[in-house]
Amino acid sequence: GGDDGMRADLWAALVLAAGVPLPAMEDGDPEENSEMAQDEIMALEAIFGDDEEEAGERKITISTEGDEVRISIRMEGADDMTLDVRYRTGLYPSYPPLSALVVGGWGAQPGRGTRVQTGLAAAVHGTEPGMPAVYEI
Repeated sequence: GGDDGMRADLWAALVLAAGVPLPAMEDGDPEENSEMAQDEIMALEAIFGDDEEEAGERKITISTEGDEVRISIRMEGADDMTLDVRYRTGLYPSYPPLSALVVGGWGAQPGRGTRVQTGLAAAVHGTEPGMPAVYEI
């Protein structure tokens, strides 16, 4: 949809602004990639999943639509801020996430969002191909 196209365009612009090249597609084994991604999800759920679940507010939400996985993690101490990472099953972690954005209310701090998003793009694309990026963020 339109949001996905805007998200992809924004992510490409952030990666360009961060000065990191988009990597070439790695020839990773799709089965191995899926297994590594699932291991990372299990680790993230262990870290973020249980504390608030009893109160009905999970810190982490994981959803799948087609071949795209979305991991959303509510950020501690940040008003309505969420780390939202999306990647393709079988490609990640050999290929970086499709996007990794901090979404929510940035408040009245001009330029802060741009700095954070650009730094996030540099961090994600600075992760060694084949290594989990979400956990490292």
